[in-house]
Amino acid sequence: MNQPLNKLPKNLRDEEKKLRQKGISTWEEIKNLDDEEINVLAENSLCTVQNFNRLRGMASIICEIQISQKDAALLMHSGVASLKALAGLTPEQLVRQTGRLERQLISGNKPSLELAEAHYLIQQAKKRQILN
Repeated sequence: MNQPLNKLPKNLRDEEKKLRQKGISTWEEIKNLDDEEINVLAENSLCTVQNFNRLRGMASIICEIQISQKDAALLMHSGVASLKALAGLTPEQLVRQTGRLERQLISGNKPSLELAEAHYLIQQAKKRQILN
């Protein structure tokens, strides 16, 4: 499944614009960017290599375990930026990490990541690590 790149958060608008200018419109294409290509995309612009690397980490998670862009962004902003990091967590840790971020952003709402889903995501990450 090759998910299209949907609108990115405002803090990544320069990177999104640059990707679209280069004809990159799917997460698979972002996942396949190498360091040299990222450096070229970032030079002489407001884009940063760090943001492109974050996007590449999100792309890896999106493509490898088939989650939504929204869920991958939640993981990334919660400090889970790679399959390796995800595979190293327990479901309880993942729910706590994502819940902490959500409480900071939207107080009082029920977390969007439940324990069963956290367990599933971690198992998928572990499977992908074994395969790669």
